[in-house]
Amino acid sequence: MHAQDRNVHGKVFGGYIMREAFELGWLCAYEHVQQKAFPQIIHIDDVNFLVPVDVGSIMKFVSHVTFTEGSIVHVVVNAFKLIPNG
Repeated sequence: MHAQDRNVHGKVFGGYIMREAFELGWLCAYEHVQQKAFPQIIHIDDVNFLVPVDVGSIMKFVSHVTFTEGSIVHVVVNAFKLIPNG
């Protein structure tokens, strides 16, 4: 997480984290359909921020497909703040 993405409190701006998660979710869906079509984001369910993220933190984003029906793909993206030596 970089300094240019910080908010007024000196933490990483939540919108930046959401954009990273959004892009990863899109890529996960794109890979799931085997690059035959460009996914369209129809709905974003829940966004929960449990802890603030300090500038300079290392983040880990994990995405996976949880449900499919016809052309609908449900993707979950989780973001974790890694704690060194923890």
